[in-house]
Formats: sequence, C-alpha cells, structure tokens
Amino acid sequence: MTTHIDNRNETTAPLPSANMPSSHQSDTMLDQTQTQTQIQPKSSNPFAIGKKPGPIVPKGTIAGHALVLVIAIMSFLAALTVAAVTMISSATRDWQSDIGRGATIQIRQIDGIDIESQIVKAINIARASKGIEKATALSQSQSSALLEPWLGLDLAFDELPIPRLIELDISDPESVDFIALSTQLQTEVKGAILDNHRFWVERLRSMAETAILIGFTILCLVLAATILTVIFATRSAMAGNQETIAVLHFVGAGNRFIAAEFQQKFFILGLKGSLAGGLIAMLTFFIMQLVLSNEAASAAADQMQALLGVIKLDIEAYIATFILTFIIAILTAITTRLTVIKTLSKLH
Repeated sequence: MTTHIDNRNETTAPLPSANMPSSHQSDTMLDQTQTQTQIQPKSSNPFAIGKKPGPIVPKGTIAGHALVLVIAIMSFLAALTVAAVTMISSATRDWQSDIGRGATIQIRQIDGIDIESQIVKAINIARASKGIEKATALSQSQSSALLEPWLGLDLAFDELPIPRLIELDISDPESVDFIALSTQLQTEVKGAILDNHRFWVERLRSMAETAILIGFTILCLVLAATILTVIFATRSAMAGNQETIAVLHFVGAGNRFIAAEFQQKFFILGLKGSLAGGLIAMLTFFIMQLVLSNEAASAAADQMQALLGVIKLDIEAYIATFILTFIIAILTAITTRLTVIKTLSKLH
C-alpha cells in the first residue's frame, strides 16, 4: 500500500537567487554607502545656504598687486615733489627775511673828499632813521676781503678805488623809508649810494614762485597719471568679473551697490600703495638729512649753502607727505566709483 504525503499546506522558503546579495554582502554595501556619504565633499555652489559669501572683487590678483606697485611709485614721486616745494618755500622765506633785514651804504672814493668824514656822516644819518637798529662801517681790509674770491689774492687792493661799505641792521623793514633815506644820503654825503637789496629780493621771489609753480605742475601730472591708471585697472577688473556683475544685476543689485564693492576694494589697494610710497619717501628724507648733516663741514656744502641757503626739510614736509597718502587713497576710491557707475550706466 502506497502512502501519499500532501505538501500543499506547507510553506516553502524561496531559494536564493544568484542576483540577490546575501546577508553578509548587504552589511558590506551598507557600510560602503555610509562611508561615501561621510567623505562626500561639500557643495561648491557659492549660493549654497550656510556658505560664507566671498568678495565680489577677488583678492590677491596679479592686476591688484601691479596697481599697488604703480600707486606706490606715483606716491613716492608725488611726495618728493611736495618735499621739494616745501623746501623751496622755506628757503625763500629765510632768504627774504635775511635780505629784508639788511641794507648797505656804498661810499665811493672821490678825489679831494675825505672818505672817513663821509662815512661818519652816513652812519649818523642811518642811525637817526626810523627802523634801523645798527650801522657798522667795514674797514678797508674787510672790503678788500669781499673781492678776493672774485679777483684773487695776487692783486694789490690798495691801488684800487674800492668803495667803503656800511652795513645796516634793520629791526623793522616796514617802517624804514628807503626813498627818503636814499635822498638824504645823496644830498649830504658825497658819493653815497643806498642799496636795500629790493632788486635781489624780487628776483629771488620770482625764481621761487616759478620753481613752486613747476613743482605743483609736476604734482598734478603725477596725480593725473595715477587717476588714469586707476581707471584702466577698474575697467580691467570689471571685464574680469562680467559674470558676477551680471548675476548681481539679475538678483536686483543696483549700480551703486556694485560700485561700492569696487570702491572698497580699490580704496584698500590705493591705501596700501600710497602708504608704501609715502613711507619710502619719508625714509629717503631722513637719509638725505643725515647725509647733509654729515657733509655740513665740506666745501661743497658751504658753496651750496652760500647759493641756496640752509637746505633742510622741516616737519611740514613729513606732514604733507602723510596727508598726501590719504589724498591718493581717497582719490583712488572716488575714481573707481565714478568709473564703475559710468561704465554700468552705458551697459545697462
């Protein structure tokens, strides 16, 4: 008798397929997925939430470094020009002060006239004049010594009719009536001529004003070259950031906002360049003063001092250089802002 077993009511487990991973393989794949999730880099999208926005104008570009160098050179040249103008102005004031407080009476030798008595008359007239503090007659040897640099030492000065000189020390140049004094001397003293050095004062003043005008012209040219350099650098930076500017316009940014970003960037560049040029110029001033002080006793320094007076840089030159650095930085920022606004207005 054959026994039949009915398996229809039994649950049969499915057989594993060749494409289905096993339990061990599933755990391994899960670990790999978690590892890949952990090492996945962050999004490079600059507009991603939580990412710190960078500057609109990139930092550390080659064009930016070149602009800083150019502004430093221009600032150095401008500072040298300002120092030269300041030095000339100071020297001119000293010249006018020294010359304006002195005058000279020349008494020519005339046959038959006692020159010593004429000298005494001239001294008395000068001392009686208002504003003249002292009148001193130079001796014959002192008058001859003034001619030695021009005529040499081999000439016998006793045989020459050298005029005698009387030096006048003026306490108040404004109160002296040189016309009345000259008329009185010519009337009462034979061969007397008054020289108040006004001619030389006017010539020195004219020369100084011309030199100062040339200095300011050079300064204006340097500043104009700086402005043109900043304009070209600004346009170059805008051309390199066209996509960024387009996106800013797309999201609603105005021209003034974009101009402010460029202005801030270029103000920093201009300040760095102007400070570098100004500091180098101040260091140059200091070295020049040391060299001049060490060469003060040399023959060349004596000749230069005799021709130009005492050459020195006052504190005014340092203050003017310091102010100039900020003027150049502010000028750079203003130029950049105006250039960006004008360029964007034409494009949009």
